[in-house]
Amino acid sequence: MIALVVAAAALTPVDDLVRDYMYCVRRNSAHLEPSGDPPEDVAKAAIMMCNREEAAAFNSSSGSTPEHLRETAIFYGSGQVVVTRLCRKTRECGLLPLPK
Repeated sequence: MIALVVAAAALTPVDDLVRDYMYCVRRNSAHLEPSGDPPEDVAKAAIMMCNREEAAAFNSSSGSTPEHLRETAIFYGSGQVVVTRLCRKTRECGLLPLPK
């Protein structure tokens, strides 16, 4: 029974591409956070650093439009900037860890 649940929860290759793109944007947003720029601008710069992952996600048949994927990446990247700044300024870092 447990094996069936785990198998059903497994990601598809398309999901992996989109997830890798979002993680790339989040990692680079955290890396660029000390710039002091607005979170959305930092996220947009991080997106530029993830061209390979972005192209793979755009070319996948995820059912999302490139515009939707880009907006989602900006949302997650901006959030990562805010969380990273909170961690740096207040040392409350519980939300910061990113999967490898």
